[in-house]
Amino acid sequence: MLLDEARALAVEFEVDIAIVLRDDAKAYALAQHLRKTSGVNAWPELNAGEMDHARRLGGLARMGRLVPFMGAGVSVSAGAPTWSQLIEKLAERAELERDVRRALLDKGRDVLDQATFVRQAIDERSPNDPLAFARAIAAITDVPRYGLAPALLASLDSEQAITLNYDRLFELAAGDGGMPRRTIPSTAPRDHTHDRWLLKLHGSVDDPGSIVLSRSDYLGFNTDRAALSSIVKATLLTRHVLFVGFGMRDDHFHEIIHDVRRAMKSSGVPLSGIGTVLTLQEDRLDRELLRELQFVPFSPDGREPDFASPARRLEIFLDAVLAFASDAHPYLLDATYNDGLSDDERLLRDAILRMVSDLPVGARSPTSWAVVAAMLDDLGLPHDSPHVPDRGAGESPDARRSTASRRNR
Repeated sequence: MLLDEARALAVEFEVDIAIVLRDDAKAYALAQHLRKTSGVNAWPELNAGEMDHARRLGGLARMGRLVPFMGAGVSVSAGAPTWSQLIEKLAERAELERDVRRALLDKGRDVLDQATFVRQAIDERSPNDPLAFARAIAAITDVPRYGLAPALLASLDSEQAITLNYDRLFELAAGDGGMPRRTIPSTAPRDHTHDRWLLKLHGSVDDPGSIVLSRSDYLGFNTDRAALSSIVKATLLTRHVLFVGFGMRDDHFHEIIHDVRRAMKSSGVPLSGIGTVLTLQEDRLDRELLRELQFVPFSPDGREPDFASPARRLEIFLDAVLAFASDAHPYLLDATYNDGLSDDERLLRDAILRMVSDLPVGARSPTSWAVVAAMLDDLGLPHDSPHVPDRGAGESPDARRSTASRRNR
């Protein structure tokens, strides 16, 4: 009922409605299941090809193979600057003369040269502060509130994620979603309770000295942080990388791709299908130069986009990917969610409950029954259910939850 009403009101009042589910995984799983199976198109803005890509990426996410790789575009909706805006704000802090600033911001200039020039200007103004430039970057990019894209990407249950961004928006969204991540590298002590991690390849606002921006930073990267590049290379070789908000112009990224190509060429295995790029505008040159990647553009080729419309469709696409990434059914055996089940699902639920209730006590051995008990947990049977009076025989509730958790991951 909530989904139906929300859909109708969104159309009537031309607004977006977010349903935030904070209790447990059951309501979320059921909502995503209904969105996919209700017979109503939950993503009418997406064409058939985009929906096929959403299903494909959702399937990879279910298998734990999809890894988000985030660029500056992910943070723009929260007020974070684009590259050109960052350089312009840094030029303002350096108090460059108008003519110098105009020459600096010329689109024909190399982006690393732009950053290097501004760094020199800021360093000259603050000769006693070697981190003046990095602190200026951190102050400009440290926005406090995330937009929709970081929240959607943080909801993907991936063990790892990679970003070139300095801000902490993805980490904030992950923490709010109950899936906190430790960052690599980090000055904080390693927290072994967090399985999920985020590689911040170019530094972070909470550690200004780690920030990479100027040409000298890029040239010296492999001297100081070769291990970080190796993580990205290994990810490209073993997972499927989802590039979001990334313009594919970064020199460091192309160096990494080059090394991966060489490694695969020496083994005689062709490099293909290693990632998907979500882009606001079709770029045939990028598509030809990076044939190992699949491109999903959200505006037609050759048409100058307004960026607002394709950016919105990209976020809708991420919402669809999340729905197809959800394949759990922890609501099936919980009577609370009975009204959300189809007739066939009710038949299945009743059959499972009858089967378990009719099992003789002797059939519940400490080893085999633990597997069945974990399955019942996955399907949402309450621990106080009268259908299974001693479902956990031979194993503690905590051990059962651990078993289910290991299998889910």
